[in-house]
Parts: sequence; C-alpha cells; structure tokens
Amino acid sequence: MDIEAFLRYRGGTARTASLHIAGFSRLRLDKELAAGQIVRVRRGVYGLPNHTGAVRLALQHNALLTCVSAAPVYQLWTLQKPALVHLSQTLEALVMVQCAAQRGEVTVDFLCSKLPGNRNARARAVLDYVIPRADSILEVLANYHFRKAGLSVRRHVELDGVGEVDFLVEECLVVETDGQTHLEPKQVRKDRARNNATVVGGRLCLRFSYADVVHHPERMLAQVLAVLEHTRRGTFSAT
Repeated sequence: MDIEAFLRYRGGTARTASLHIAGFSRLRLDKELAAGQIVRVRRGVYGLPNHTGAVRLALQHNALLTCVSAAPVYQLWTLQKPALVHLSQTLEALVMVQCAAQRGEVTVDFLCSKLPGNRNARARAVLDYVIPRADSILEVLANYHFRKAGLSVRRHVELDGVGEVDFLVEECLVVETDGQTHLEPKQVRKDRARNNATVVGGRLCLRFSYADVVHHPERMLAQVLAVLEHTRRGTFSAT
C-alpha cells in the first residue's frame, strides 16, 4: 500500500507512530513530504494535501476521534452523518457495535469487560440489543424497538410457502423491513407474492420502509401493537 492510499484509508491524516507501524520510515516520510505528496499537519502528524475532515480536526488538537464521528473511518453503519463532531447516542452506538461485531472485529464480551461498574450500566445495556446476524441496519433498529416494548420476537424465521422472514412477532405477525432494493420492480413482485403466501399461511404481515424504521419508529411500533391487539381480540384469526 502506498502512503496516499494508507492515509485515505485512515481518514486522510495519521500520526507518525501509525505510519511507522505501517512500514513507512522516517526517510520515506521526508521524501514524500519534499515531493508534496503529504503535508505535515503538526509535529508528529501527517496528512494528504488539501484534505479536511473530522480525523484531521481531532489530530490537529491532539485528540482522538471516537463514536459516531469515527465510524466512517472504520466503515461502520451509522444512522446519519453528523453535522458536527459530537458524542454518540444510544442507537448510534448500537448500530456501530452491531456492524463491527458481526464483521468479527470485536466481541460483545470484550466490550462488556471494558464497561465495568454502575456508571457504565447504560452503555452495557446497549450491548443486550446486539444480535447474531443483521442483514441491514433496519433489522437492528426494528429489533431494538420491538424488544424495548416487551414483545416476543424471533428473527430470520423460515415459514412454509414463504421463505425466510425478517421477524415473527408474538408468533402471529410477520414484520418485514424493506431497504432500497425492495423498490426494484422484480423485488416488488416477489414481496407481493410473499405477502400473499404469508396471509394464505394464516399470518398477517406488515412491511416498513427505511423512513418508517429510522425516522418514525413510534408509528411503526404503534401499528404493530394495533395489529396484535386486533389478533388478541379475535378480530383476525391468526395461527
């Protein structure tokens, strides 16, 4: 890897120690600096010319970039790109941990070991919502909201005549979370056929889009609870 590629991978800026560990010697840095391929941001910090961003801002001030602001550097899932460098919120933390954990880059047990004591109880609680497999950020968030509401949830359930569904809630309601690919005509036809097969098989189905799950989770949850209440009262006959 050349030094430009390495710096791009690290967000455009890196400390001298990191560059040395990656195999770039002091002599190599001096040559790249003289050639204008890199610039000295401050003592012990080098970067790409005319490059800006949160990583450089942090290293310029001898600070570490963490949480949601650091996520793009590690190619982790995030809910939205922050306008400012700031601390993480609960759901932001959850989706980043989920992404890193299922890529095998960190384990929940390891993170728990780094969060001892009562003051870290809230952070440890987030780890309870990390699931073994999530095909999208939508599954992580929907699972969080359903479980937070006290609902019984099974994920990636195989149903006869339907195939694998995202969620089976309270053993009677199928919930599917639809990303961008579900807008493609071929996938729309497939989803309609699966919906019909779900109803024919004796279960109801609700589908939610990215906007529903990410921006209006309270509305999504209200609809799920309403259908479950109808089922409880016998309005629907679900098996």
